[in-house]
Amino acid sequence: MGNYSQSANHVHDYSGSTSVDYNHFHNYNGTTGPAIPSGESHYHEYSGWTTRDDGHRHFYRGRTGPAIRTPGGHIHRMDGRTSVVENHRHYYENTTGGPIPMRDRNRDNESNWNRERNRDRDREWDWDRDWDRDWRPKG
Repeated sequence: MGNYSQSANHVHDYSGSTSVDYNHFHNYNGTTGPAIPSGESHYHEYSGWTTRDDGHRHFYRGRTGPAIRTPGGHIHRMDGRTSVVENHRHYYENTTGGPIPMRDRNRDNESNWNRERNRDRDREWDWDRDWDRDWRPKG
């Protein structure tokens, strides 16, 4: 998609539904973090909680794929799995909406995102080893 240095100050909204497991599913929605340059493109980090369904909710966290050109700009692919709650997890697959300039977003929300991201920045992350242990909901 070309060099994205001039478009680094944007985020994307997203929403979707998880897979059906244990006879229920969850909805999720949110806004990605700011663009992170990668090669000739960029990606975004995201995290959040699903809706509360069947008496519980799940945490999810991930990185989008690289930018995919669209007539109005670009989108990103999202896919992953939720945390394990009540002996099960859900999977999700989705695309983001188009880019939203960060100047159109509440700066406090971006500050909160950066605080969360910086907390784990220097930590080596192993999804298979650490996912359930570190992101299992507490209570």
